[in-house]
Amino acid sequence: MSLSNVSNQIEISEKFESQLAALKEQCSEIELDGTYNMLSSRVRRAHDAISAILDEVDYTGNTLKLFSVGLSRMREDFITLNSRLHSATEKLMAGELLLRDGSVAEYLNQTYINKGFPDLLRFQSSEWRRLGVSLRAGDNLYIVGGGALPQTQIYLASEFDCNIISIDQDHIAAELCKKVLKKHGNPKLTSIWHSGESFDYSNASIVAVATLVTSKEKIGHQVYQTSDCAFFAPRCPIGAHAFWRTELQTEHLAAIGWRLLGNLSPQNSSVSSLLFGR
Repeated sequence: MSLSNVSNQIEISEKFESQLAALKEQCSEIELDGTYNMLSSRVRRAHDAISAILDEVDYTGNTLKLFSVGLSRMREDFITLNSRLHSATEKLMAGELLLRDGSVAEYLNQTYINKGFPDLLRFQSSEWRRLGVSLRAGDNLYIVGGGALPQTQIYLASEFDCNIISIDQDHIAAELCKKVLKKHGNPKLTSIWHSGESFDYSNASIVAVATLVTSKEKIGHQVYQTSDCAFFAPRCPIGAHAFWRTELQTEHLAAIGWRLLGNLSPQNSSVSSLLFGR
């Protein structure tokens, strides 16, 4: 190896160590605050800084290093942290929304946290149609991991005239979602407290899964086993952003019998939307 190549390798290694240190620093900021509430400017800044650092990891070609065995514990901690951040913040936002007057949809339009998420919502419905998903009145669209704040549910209701059922294993999140949907006033939107891994999807037309859900493969297996015709639409992190979200093992779904129909990844989004059919 030439001296210039050695120098480049050292520089890349030093850059990666700097990125890891920056990730740990922002994690400490969140832990020191202790609220896990992204309505707090300190926590939101740290969340956004982590997202920006992960973008930099991708840009500098260090993504694979994040998923080394030596960083597996750190990654588990970051996945737990991200889930806690979104869960706590959505519950607080839902509580605030229930105390406010005015349009639920307008409030939700101001609450997007992850970059590129509005584009993902806008493009997802047209991508589904392009790939053969036809949702009519009486059809059922399930969203696993719907959370306390039904942003996706209410947006998709503006696109499809079907029943949209949110499923969440967190009882408080499911109840808050139910109250927000009641306030919204669309009777075709409901919320259920249940585990997505054991739910019966026999009447589903399509089952979507939120990005932060960790058991996407198990849910995909359950959908395949309990439904003869439903599509499966999990959301998955892109690139280095999988460091604090659980990615999907597509080969596992292929072994079950699922066929990947499409992968929507809007520019500058940290999340993609996959669609599987039979």
